[in-house]
Amino acid sequence: MFFESLVLHVGDIELGKCLLSDEPLDPKWIESPAFTGRALARYTRFSDSYSERVQQIFKDIVTKLPNDWQQVPMVVLLPAFSTDHVHSSSHVFSHYCDVLPALSEHDNLYLYPYGRAAFLLALKRIEALLYKGTFTSVLVIAIDANSRFCCKQAEVDFPKKAFNDVSVVACDSAAIVRVTQASSGLVTHWQSYAAQAEANATGSAVSNIFHQYIQQCGLPIQAMQLPTNNSIPMTNEWVQGMQILAEKLSINLQCFFNGIRIGDVGCTSGLLNVLHTQNMYQQKLVSITEGVFHLDIADGLYRSAAMFGWYEKQSDDALWG
Repeated sequence: MFFESLVLHVGDIELGKCLLSDEPLDPKWIESPAFTGRALARYTRFSDSYSERVQQIFKDIVTKLPNDWQQVPMVVLLPAFSTDHVHSSSHVFSHYCDVLPALSEHDNLYLYPYGRAAFLLALKRIEALLYKGTFTSVLVIAIDANSRFCCKQAEVDFPKKAFNDVSVVACDSAAIVRVTQASSGLVTHWQSYAAQAEANATGSAVSNIFHQYIQQCGLPIQAMQLPTNNSIPMTNEWVQGMQILAEKLSINLQCFFNGIRIGDVGCTSGLLNVLHTQNMYQQKLVSITEGVFHLDIADGLYRSAAMFGWYEKQSDDALWG
């Protein structure tokens, strides 16, 4: 699979080469009655509601959709809401349809309302569309915003934000990515997910995923894309389970924390991480004989993971595994 970013921005920054940089972005400090903290915002003004803000971001990027968008499958990644929430993900999607009415009539449209975990949960669907169907490409769209950019917080029309304290860099984010069949590109060696029930011990879902990896895959891990956004509870979910993977971790293990370097981009994070991994392979920052483990933690129920490798066009099989 090859991932081509048609749109990729956080706040008003087009990421581009920032994906490969070790330098953090430069969030602005905002201090107002509605918000205090570091932020990468797309607009200087605050929005009345979350739905209004993501609708405006969608309106900004919709012109970047390719001309054939109605002929190719489309996967839409959405924030994770509480199941009983009046302003559900379908409500957010309806705002997108207000901007682009033809979207509601798309023949091959798939919604994944799972926040940060959404992309890895959608990965099997994307692969099936590319390799078991008649399609040569899939479009993936993700938009998110931070509830702290919204004035009327009493309305509570926000996604679940279990990991959203003042230390977190609040972000607006958007991505449109075309995924294609490719002679060289990323290959998925393994993927899984687990649910973190409130009644279970913190980190139990991630520990289950790590155990699954050892039992079902077990390939050595040379690099990891790990979820942390300066929220200690999020980091604690995976730190306490890392000993499960110890026997598979390279002595030269590289760990990447885009949630700290860039900010909390919500449901856009999975796409950002996979583009980052693809770029690292292309720039030889990770060997094509090595694998990169991805883990994502949503504010809601799900935790998702995948192991990526690289496929070279001169080989008939995926290298390294």
